[in-house]
Amino acid sequence: QALATSGAYYRTIFQTCPDLISVSRVSNGTYLEVNDAIREVMGYERNEVIGRTSVELNIWVEPNDRQNFVQVLRQAARCRNLEVNLTRKSGEVFVGLVSASIVEIEGVPCIISLIRDIADAKNSAKQLRDLAFYDPLTHLPNRRLLFDRLQLAIKNDNGRARKRALLFIDLYDFKTLNEARGMQIGDLMLVAISHRLVGCVRAYD
Repeated sequence: QALATSGAYYRTIFQTCPDLISVSRVSNGTYLEVNDAIREVMGYERNEVIGRTSVELNIWVEPNDRQNFVQVLRQAARCRNLEVNLTRKSGEVFVGLVSASIVEIEGVPCIISLIRDIADAKNSAKQLRDLAFYDPLTHLPNRRLLFDRLQLAIKNDNGRARKRALLFIDLYDFKTLNEARGMQIGDLMLVAISHRLVGCVRAYD
C-alpha cells in the first residue's frame, strides 16, 4: 500500500510538472516516456514522441549537442542547468535549460531529463539590458554603456599607454528644429543620424 501510494505520488508530480520530463535510452536517445508538458514545451503529442529518437525529431539545433550532452552525463552521471538551443515541432528555435541524470531501468542505462523553456526569461533579460544600456529611439549605446566601456578600456590598458580616440558630435540648432517642426521631426532626424553613424564605424567601435 505504501509503495502504491508513493508511486501514485511521483506519477502525479511527473505529469503535472510544467517542465518537460522525459526518459530516453542512453544508447540511441529513443524516448520511453514523456510527461504532458511535451505539448507546451515542444508542441508534440505523446504518441508522436514515444519510440522515436531526439535526432529523428530534429530537436537538437546543433547535431553535436546531443553527443556532447551524453558525454557529459557519462563522465559525471548528471548535469544541471545546461543551456542548449532546441527546436519545437513548429520549427521555432528556443533556449532550453536541461538537467539530467543517468539511471538504470530494468538493466538498461537511461537518461531522465528535465527541460525548462527559458525563452521568455532570455527575452525579458535582453529587454532589461536594452533598457539599461541602449537608447530606445535610436537603439545606440547610451551614456551608461559608454562609461562602462571607457572604464573597461582604461582597465585593460595596464599602463601600456595605448592611444584611443573619442569623437564628440554636436547637432547644431537641434533645439530650434524641435521648436519649429515638433519633436517628432526631431526624432526622425536623430534616427537618420544614428543610421549614418552606424554605417561609418566598425561593429565593435
